Amino acid sequence: MQEKTEVRTIASYKRLNNSHMGNPAFAITFKDGGCIRTKANCSCAYLVCDSLIGQTKTITTITSPVSGRVRIVNIQ
Repeated sequence: MQEKTEVRTIASYKRLNNSHMGNPAFAITFKDGGCIRTKANCSCAYLVCDSLIGQTKTITTITSPVSGRVRIVNIQ
């Protein structure tokens, strides 16, 4: 899997259905455009809350070599 780290400003987020394991999932939209969801069962989803909106954070994503899906694996 290809890992990428970027500094981006969070514009909004949307709560998605829980994973099959019962963990939360979110789709995060950024001010510069684009929307990426959190990886299933990733602990970074527990960091998502209203206070993140408007903040600039370091976002680490991975891209699946098979499907090409991009998912957030870390928010700092």
